[in-house]
Amino acid sequence: MAHLEREMRVLLAEDNPTDVDIIIEALHEAEPRVNVTVFGDGRSALDHLRDSVRDRAGRGPNLVLLDLNLPIMSGRELLAIVKTDSSLQTIPVIIVSSSADPTDVEYAYRNSANCYVTKPADLDGFMDAVRRIADLWCGVAELPC
Repeated sequence: MAHLEREMRVLLAEDNPTDVDIIIEALHEAEPRVNVTVFGDGRSALDHLRDSVRDRAGRGPNLVLLDLNLPIMSGRELLAIVKTDSSLQTIPVIIVSSSADPTDVEYAYRNSANCYVTKPADLDGFMDAVRRIADLWCGVAELPC
């Protein structure tokens, strides 16, 4: 993979500390210049997204990795808000969830998620899945600034 010429900013909305560590490690293995900002609940993640849009300094995330099962505001609620807010909707949102329930997958895509990835149960599989996300979204896909 070609390394980024610009910093990649990822907002990770995940409340499981172990999953946070795994995701960050895998992202950095795939692309060392990734800057990850972590929020453990949907409300804090939304507040950060809205603040970054108001700031207009170009410091907001290029990509959101979102767990569906978050406290305070669920990932489902956050996804629906982000994808209907004209100032946020161009930010790609990748669902990274332990659920493979077809209802969750359908909900995510009906609400304009850009991708749905089920967390593999084993560590190696999970790391590989996140590295593949980074390879595509940090190395291949064109993203809004």
